[in-house]
Amino acid sequence: DVTGITDAIKLFQRAQTAATQPLRSNVTDWSKLSLGRAYLCLSQADAGDYWGQAESQFRAVIADYEGGNESARDIAADAHSNLGFVLLPGRCDPARDAKYRAAAQEYQRAVDLSVFHPTRQGFYYDMIGFIQTQLGALDQARTAYREALRVDPPNAAHYQEALNAVQQPQAEVCP
Repeated sequence: DVTGITDAIKLFQRAQTAATQPLRSNVTDWSKLSLGRAYLCLSQADAGDYWGQAESQFRAVIADYEGGNESARDIAADAHSNLGFVLLPGRCDPARDAKYRAAAQEYQRAVDLSVFHPTRQGFYYDMIGFIQTQLGALDQARTAYREALRVDPPNAAHYQEALNAVQQPQAEVCP
């Protein structure tokens, strides 16, 4: 629903400048994370090229956390994860491997910041496993899936299936 997402973007933008922003509520960071996700949704829906705006919002959240706002830790973890998704390469991208490596770094940062959220860590390790598989780094992929199994036992069946399926990726056929 492009109209709904566009309306949400306006609300998130207004929230950033709201007169009342309780101390440590991180309204600005939550708004930026939400804006980034909205732009990501618009891009995925082919409603326009909003990848750059999404990346900018996620990087702004990360910068706030890295600038000393410790209360934004969980928001920054989500921002790293979403940034990792933004950085994933498109099909036949000439910078494919470099983009996969950059995305994996963002997912690892998300893992590192999510020490109190094992389910999130499991998901982030799952993405690292996927990326390492795409890079042909099968030992690293298996390690990531094993870490997901270790930190997130309730979703073990999914991670075990992914671990069992690790194999050399098919070569892309590009025009």
